[in-house]
Amino acid sequence: MCGKITIIAIVMRKIFLLLCAAWVVAGCGLIDNDRFHSEELTSTGCASETKAGSSEADSKLILKHTSDGLLVTRENARMNCAIKDGGIACDVSVEGNIIKYKVHQKSEFFANCICLVKEMSSVVTGLKEGTNYTLYYWCVDEMPLTAIDFTYKKGFRMSLDTDLYKAPLIDNGDGTWSPDVPVWW
Repeated sequence: MCGKITIIAIVMRKIFLLLCAAWVVAGCGLIDNDRFHSEELTSTGCASETKAGSSEADSKLILKHTSDGLLVTRENARMNCAIKDGGIACDVSVEGNIIKYKVHQKSEFFANCICLVKEMSSVVTGLKEGTNYTLYYWCVDEMPLTAIDFTYKKGFRMSLDTDLYKAPLIDNGDGTWSPDVPVWW
């Protein structure tokens, strides 16, 4: 009798483990791992260094239609000096007509200074001609920008002064303030 109970317990354990594995695999299907992906980002790196909190040059975001996709170029971005060691990365997702674009440093280390990155750019692919899109852009060491609406079509080019497109702050009700943008980063 003890032998049968042991065999049943082993079989039940295996069934339980198989069900757990199936649950994990099914759950992975619910998490869209392709939703956010890193884009190849080119940059000039840290062109100059200042103390945290200071700013030097006008910052621009330029969007341009190319044969490869939407060229997203940022001029004079202010980022933490830690990028000198770790570099810069870009995460992008396109869901329907929403483009979420986040530029961040690769390292988790922070320095007490700001780098001026003269230029960084990448191409967002998979957009459809003639479609209206909303871009949410955030360079993590700066305030996120407000939603930017545009129609992706041949000849499209838009240049924005990022200081004029910073997201407004909203009161969290606890003495803190947050940018009024979708929370996805």
